[in-house]
Amino acid sequence: FSNVAEYLRNFQPDVVYLPFFLETHPDHFGTNRILIAAYRRVSSTVDFQYSAYETVTPLVCNRVVDIEEVAQITRLAIEQHEVALDAMNIVDFTLALNKYRSLNSSGGKGYAEAFFYVPAEDYVALLSEYLDLLYSSRR
Repeated sequence: FSNVAEYLRNFQPDVVYLPFFLETHPDHFGTNRILIAAYRRVSSTVDFQYSAYETVTPLVCNRVVDIEEVAQITRLAIEQHEVALDAMNIVDFTLALNKYRSLNSSGGKGYAEAFFYVPAEDYVALLSEYLDLLYSSRR
């Protein structure tokens, strides 16, 4: 994660997109752990927002973006993810979730994506609390 920390320090992003930490895929959870560890190394030198998105697990969102114009591009991009396609029909799951999210943006017409958009410091605190609860319940 030192490369990620270096990238955050050098690039100084305004927003970092990542899968929400409650996504069920272990790679998505691992991505969160890497980004959190990297953030902790550079938190005094960066100031950005995390914009966590959902793939197949609905999240509590505070941003919804209409994606009707790019829904077919989204479909084509997801179809390139062969590993996910082998495990389940990720295309149908994702587009169904996008259709559901359109209730918040266009009354159920079209497609939308949902995000949990917060300052990085707040996201790290929330994930840390979740991990503490998760691991303390396993003892």
